This record gives sequence, C-alpha cells and structure tokens, in this order.
Amino acid sequence: MPVDPKQTNVPDDESVTKPTGHKQTPYKICKNKKAIKTKKIADMTKDERKQEIERLERERGREQIEIVQKTMRIVGLKAQDLMEEIGYAEEDVESLDL
Repeated sequence: MPVDPKQTNVPDDESVTKPTGHKQTPYKICKNKKAIKTKKIADMTKDERKQEIERLERERGREQIEIVQKTMRIVGLKAQDLMEEIGYAEEDVESLDL
C-alpha cells in the first residue's frame, strides 16, 4: 500500500500519485514540498477549464509585468549613471579651458 502523498514530503521536481480505483489521482508539489490534489483537465467541466485557463493567463501576465517593471528600473538606473558620467565629462572639459 503506497504512502498517502498528502502526508509525505517529496523532493523537488518529483511527482506523486495515489491509486484510486482504476484511475491515478494527480498531485502537484507545493513550495513547502507538501503534495496537494489537482484536477486533470479532462476531468474538468467546460467552465472549470475556462476558469483555469484564465487563472493561468493572469499569472503569466503578472510575471510578464514584473519582468517589464524590473527591466525598466534597470534601464532607468543605467541611464541615470550615464547622465552622471556625461555631467562629469562636461565638467572635466570645462576645467581644461581650451
């Protein structure tokens, strides 16, 4: 008899299944390494599938927005550094009195 996945800590990137009659119930690994039950897409109703797709798209959208914001911050900081360097170079040129 296999151990109940809900009570088992499993290593990262490993899947856990629990036999339930003729089917295997899928489990998903959480960040705290506890297994939680997930539904297969084939077992979902049309509305559940639609909601799951929308949820996944929202998550992906949030991740993309975060990446863009971080990139904008980095570019802004680099631009600020370049402007400071240009300012220093202008001061150096003015001090040469050519």
